[in-house]
Amino acid sequence: MAAPMTFEVGGKQYVSVLCGHGGMFLNFLGTAAWYYINEDRILTFAIDGIPETPTPPRRKPPVARAEPSMARNGSSELVEAGRSLFITHCARCHTLDTPAISSDLTRSAAIYSIETLDAVLLRGALSSAGMGKFDEVLTERDLHSIQAYLVNETWDAYQKERVIPTMTHEN
Repeated sequence: MAAPMTFEVGGKQYVSVLCGHGGMFLNFLGTAAWYYINEDRILTFAIDGIPETPTPPRRKPPVARAEPSMARNGSSELVEAGRSLFITHCARCHTLDTPAISSDLTRSAAIYSIETLDAVLLRGALSSAGMGKFDEVLTERDLHSIQAYLVNETWDAYQKERVIPTMTHEN
């Protein structure tokens, strides 16, 4: 949630707040942000306004995962290096297996191709969509580490889904 702003129209005072996931920390398991789509929403309040805030739409449960198309492909050291790089450079926008402002990369086919990761992360192929490029802080070797981490996480999520039923919005 952003800081509130106030304004007046026609002699009536309003307060508006930009909503989202609830701050820079994406730890909203068990909160309304887990169940409802709250991104890109502005709430405006007025004295003598409507008594209740309209509820945003419910999130749809994620589709069951297909078996990952790539085997786990890295040593524990490579996976740990990828984890560290992901946390440092990716996790502020991308979360894994949790609703977020950007896609869950464990559900993306892009992680299986070093060429695609290179195009996106080092050459800025998605810059027009708001995805920055990281050519000044990541190397091609780093792409292999990030890929190993993401493939490992994808397999973990796939196997977890087979053991634990997917949480529904009715829980």
